[in-house]
Amino acid sequence: MCLQFWVHGGLGGRAKSEIGRKLLGIACSGAVKEAGMTQAEENTLNLPFVFDAEVLASEYPTVDKTLAPLDAALDKLLKAHPQLDAAVKELAAKK
Repeated sequence: MCLQFWVHGGLGGRAKSEIGRKLLGIACSGAVKEAGMTQAEENTLNLPFVFDAEVLASEYPTVDKTLAPLDAALDKLLKAHPQLDAAVKELAAKK
């Protein structure tokens, strides 16, 4: 599974290619890279995580331990948030 972040073309009057270059740049730097985020598709960043099916089955219906990978992914996202936020604000600013 993954958390997926997509920025549409036209944000702030910018071309899709400009947005794609910006996202690729932040995907390759700092906390975003350390979080394991990757650019898989055009204008998209992914933050992958895996649920353990055996743990899920053994815990069901209360799945607190199973959700640990999602919690870890969200913690990584919070560390990368300043870079992501700055990039979106820059892209959203009118040219």
